[in-house]
Amino acid sequence: MQVGIAKRSLDDSEFSGDQCDYWQRERELVLCMIDGLGHGEDAEKAGKTALEYVADHLSDTFQQVFTGADSACRSTRGAAMGIARIENKTRTLHFAGIGNTRSLLFTKNSRQPKTLSSDRGIIGGGFRRLIPDMVQLKPGDMLIMSTDGIAERIEITGYSPALLNDPEQLAATILEDWGRDTDDRAVLVFLND
Repeated sequence: MQVGIAKRSLDDSEFSGDQCDYWQRERELVLCMIDGLGHGEDAEKAGKTALEYVADHLSDTFQQVFTGADSACRSTRGAAMGIARIENKTRTLHFAGIGNTRSLLFTKNSRQPKTLSSDRGIIGGGFRRLIPDMVQLKPGDMLIMSTDGIAERIEITGYSPALLNDPEQLAATILEDWGRDTDDRAVLVFLND
């Protein structure tokens, strides 16, 4: 399993609401993408508050993590958040999201990526429901998580096999090719090798 991350703030500001990270644990890999609402220092505060909450509660259920992060972010402007958990042995992907972060699963057997569903709401502003997705991964499957600073639909079929097998470089390329200059932007690429 390989992971690559690329981020850039709006106008190369010192602050960015788009935060992401991953944690390799004994039984699973946890991937997290967060988009603090708006731009600047207040957006970064919201994004970092949510990310710190997730990092401190990796063993909690999805419902516990999202509910806890929602409470932790109440004093911020709020954020969108997506979390993926990949079981090390079975390579089963579990995903849950609130708001408009994006998670696309690219497989070798399909020309179109599967969009993992995110429920309505804002972390810090409340949400009604949380319905996780579950997918069995196969070798070569790729998960691309991003904020809305990246185009909603990205096309990677034209990229070289070498680039598609280098998550760090692929994340940087997606940031350049599909990023919007009007927003903070972040991309996380996971390759199930």
